[in-house]
Amino acid sequence: MSNFDTAMKMLFESDQAVADVFNACVGKGQRLIDASMVRPATERELDLIRHSNRKWHSQERIKDVVRCIKWNQEDPDDCLLLGLENQLHPHYLMPWRLQESYHLFFGRQLRSQKRSDKGKQKQSNNSAEFLSGCPKGTMFTRALTIVIYWGVEKWDAPVRLSEMFRPPPIKAVRKYELKLTCPLLIPAKIPLKIIDGMEKFLKIALKYAWAMQNKRSLQTFIEENPAFKNVPRDLAKGLVEITGIMFETKDEQETVNMSNALQELIDDGVKEGRKEGRKEGRKEEREQKARKFAAYLQEVQAMPVKKVRSTLRKWFRLATEDLDKICPLL
Repeated sequence: MSNFDTAMKMLFESDQAVADVFNACVGKGQRLIDASMVRPATERELDLIRHSNRKWHSQERIKDVVRCIKWNQEDPDDCLLLGLENQLHPHYLMPWRLQESYHLFFGRQLRSQKRSDKGKQKQSNNSAEFLSGCPKGTMFTRALTIVIYWGVEKWDAPVRLSEMFRPPPIKAVRKYELKLTCPLLIPAKIPLKIIDGMEKFLKIALKYAWAMQNKRSLQTFIEENPAFKNVPRDLAKGLVEITGIMFETKDEQETVNMSNALQELIDDGVKEGRKEGRKEGRKEEREQKARKFAAYLQEVQAMPVKKVRSTLRKWFRLATEDLDKICPLL
């Protein structure tokens, strides 16, 4: 499991964090649900969203996070199966990917329903039910996948399934198209007052992503938000992926001081820059001496250009491109 996956798993262990994401994306900040309505998905529900195509691949695919939102406390089947997809890069097939997962999810429900009603269908005299393969009034459990985009570059992938098709020449056809919209949550587009009301660790991660997506300096951001200086180790490892800044995290640390980590990274960069500067200075000094020596060999010793170049290469260890600058071939 990658550092990013570990961080996301830690973030969404909290039912409150799941509820906050749902409210931010679906409710646009309104409190539609609370943590008491969120529960872990049962094995039966997880089995409905797992799928594998033996013909093409044997790897089982499942959402990053799956929870069940209970609409009706009295009826356990009256619920919403919520999936969370965490993305670091734009996914250009995301609407189709969601459409495919919904199709497979409902297909599994239908097959499960058919198996449970097999005996009843044989006894039924209703030809429409027999032809349909399910009784009239069959209801499915709803499913919804929210995509959380943590990347720095702009999301330029389609959000609606209709965007993935060529525009039809007859506009009236559009109203019969599949109207699937990807529920996309981008931290940079969430108002800060909504993020401030979220679960503690989710708030930290979203604020860092918000700063990076809005091209804010992380140092300035940490100075303005001192409460976000100390971050749990697993979350800090995920922030390495989100921010793209490769600071070190030690396994023995329970928390990471982000301000110190960034400062150490800056100090290392300054030292490296000084070292490179010294190397560049020595190279320029060597080239200057080589240039004077080349003039002496050509003007005083009347040495041919090729002989001058071979002498300079031997004495000053110059690359061909540097020799071309000092003593070009005529």
